[in-house]
Amino acid sequence: MTARISDDDLRHGQMAALRRARSMFSKYSRSGVRMSDELLALIRNLVDKVDDLEGQVESLGLALKLDRAANTQAAFGIPENLAQLLIMLSDGMPHSRESVHGVLYFRRPEIDLPELRVVDSLVYQLRKSVKPHGVVIATIWGTSVQITSGLDLVRSAMETACIPRAYGFECRVTAKGSA
Repeated sequence: MTARISDDDLRHGQMAALRRARSMFSKYSRSGVRMSDELLALIRNLVDKVDDLEGQVESLGLALKLDRAANTQAAFGIPENLAQLLIMLSDGMPHSRESVHGVLYFRRPEIDLPELRVVDSLVYQLRKSVKPHGVVIATIWGTSVQITSGLDLVRSAMETACIPRAYGFECRVTAKGSA
């Protein structure tokens, strides 16, 4: 099993390096010590590179999120909003109606937001769609929802666009995206 570096870990490391470089730069500029032009150019170049890398990481994160949504849609045969909800629940943690609502509708203007009870309907539709595959979404009375069974299946489907044969289902889409 290989260790994975999460996007948050990567961003944290980049941000720490950037903070150290900026701190060093500001410390020397405030102290009155004159840095050489070469050192100053090197620090500015490093800061620019870190900014570029942060942009690339953000773009790759967005692409990965879109791939996961498409894979989840293909594996379970569900629409995009249900795929986004399933991806959110795939961390195995309980999520409140408010947090689910916020994630699904954060791009909409406030005037166009649906009511919170829409989340209940989406959870119902998702339960109905994933139950035949052995995925159970439980309600923690009055507070939140979470996946209680089939979490490995969901995570596998997110990455490969198929439900593994070990669960008794065939892939709907091959790894390369052809039918």
